Amino acid sequence: MKTLQSLSIIFLAIFFSPAVSKAVSTGDVVGQVIENETQKPVAFALIVFENGMDKIEVTANEYGYYYGSHLPTGRYQMRVVYN
Repeated sequence: MKTLQSLSIIFLAIFFSPAVSKAVSTGDVVGQVIENETQKPVAFALIVFENGMDKIEVTANEYGYYYGSHLPTGRYQMRVVYN
C-alpha cells in the first residue's frame, strides 16, 4: 500500500461553511488524488481525516475525486491509502 508520501494531492476546493447547530459546526472537503510520478488519478483511494476526536474515511471515485461532507471544523491530519 502506498501512502501520501508518493502522492500529490490537488485540492479543488475546501469549503468550511458553518452549519446551524448548537454544538458543532461542520464543513465539506472536495479534492482529487493524483499519483506524483504519472500525474494520473488514483481510483478508489481511501482518504482518512484524523484529529484527536474524529476519524473520517472517504473513498475516491474511479477518477480520483473525493467528497467529504459534514466534517466537524478543525485541524485534521490527512492520510491517503491505495493499492
